[in-house]
Amino acid sequence: MLNVYRKKEKDSTLAQRKRSEVPVEETWDLTTVYAADDNWEDAFKKLSGKEEEILSYRGKLDESADTFYSALMMLEDVGCELGKLATYAMRASDADTADQKALGRKSKLMQLFASLQGAMAYFEPEVAKLSEAKVSQFMQEKPELKDFEHYFSEMWRIKKHQLSEKEEVLLAKASQIFSDPNETFDVLSDTDMTFRPIKDEKGQTIEMSHARFGRFMEKRDRRVRKDAFRSMYESYGQFRNTCAQTLASQIRVNSYIKDVRGFSSGREAALFENNIPETVYDSLLEAVNAKLPLLHRYVRLRKEIMNLDEIHSYDLYAPLVKDIDLKFSFEDAQELIVKALQPLGPEYIAVLEKAFSERWIDYADNANKRSGAYSSGSYKTNPFILMSWQGTLDNVFTLAHELGHSIHSWFTRDSQPYQYGDYCIFLAEIASTTNENLLTEYLLKKAENDKMKAAVINHYLDGFK
Repeated sequence: MLNVYRKKEKDSTLAQRKRSEVPVEETWDLTTVYAADDNWEDAFKKLSGKEEEILSYRGKLDESADTFYSALMMLEDVGCELGKLATYAMRASDADTADQKALGRKSKLMQLFASLQGAMAYFEPEVAKLSEAKVSQFMQEKPELKDFEHYFSEMWRIKKHQLSEKEEVLLAKASQIFSDPNETFDVLSDTDMTFRPIKDEKGQTIEMSHARFGRFMEKRDRRVRKDAFRSMYESYGQFRNTCAQTLASQIRVNSYIKDVRGFSSGREAALFENNIPETVYDSLLEAVNAKLPLLHRYVRLRKEIMNLDEIHSYDLYAPLVKDIDLKFSFEDAQELIVKALQPLGPEYIAVLEKAFSERWIDYADNANKRSGAYSSGSYKTNPFILMSWQGTLDNVFTLAHELGHSIHSWFTRDSQPYQYGDYCIFLAEIASTTNENLLTEYLLKKAENDKMKAAVINHYLDGFK
């Protein structure tokens, strides 16, 4: 197991390390984006003031194929640079949400983003006003524009929910305000909120955190699970009114955007961007609800196996298989995942190994790190993965899952032009869950005994909750 704790000098509580105490090999390498903070500042200055160049194409998109293409290329350059700035600033801030310099860069970035969005607000409505005949003519005159054919179709699809240019500018410049409820909750949850320490099964006092919560939920000792659960939710309970207010504010933001853009419901607005019919959403819910009796049956079985009079939330992830205690170092997980994903072929494995060797992954468990796990990046950067390693089987699956996203992103950006260098959330989980299923299959095939197989199946079933 990795040593992910440090001891406080004044007492015996095992506390999370400071970011400054984390070995570099446990962190992601942001120098692939910018060599240092000063380089980020230089790039920020270069992109600031681009509004004038962006606005120079306003009202001119229909002049000629060359002008139209030049405008698209200019926006691509701005988007690529903005993506790099965002990747560096956001990743550094997420690694240590208490880092004031990183927070300052993030704040500057959001202001620049709102300003550039305001300048670009005319662009999509102006594209949508172009007739199909005009665009077809431009594509014949400038073959490079054919790469944007699907992009143009999307502009015409969303046209009915676009506003006037002035209204689009106002919405774009308010983007930072619209993100405030989410930003407020993130700061509260990841930076300001603290949790009561608990005693583990050995009687050692442990500092609680978001990252450690999942590990404690898998402890066999019910008292430890219960204490961890209470520690976490007592803290949230103290801020229940603040949390409720941030949620209410976000709902008001969503409702406002829904209303001004002319959607009939919040659900329609949420699904529209990815062009998902509401009937598909309904079908998914129906399919899940139809299988709920199986989930309820599994929970009843869990209660029986654990010999509980009542089953609570802190009982839902405790291991059901006795006499097996699975622990994995990050290096163990790397070896397992590389072997498990071999069916995806040598090209995929080469990128997978690149992710490890080039430090795409920040797996350190340090104080003030953003909670959860994700894969992120931009068109001109490699993907980056954030997680906090606790040595559990679930961590191994989380890593495989996020690598699915990252390698999907890498191949997308390597194969597609900028305008198609991303994918919708509706498709995103295919690549990640495929990796999880391949890892499950590999572990079952290589299991040395029935207990190991049962532990893997136990984890697989818990994933449906």
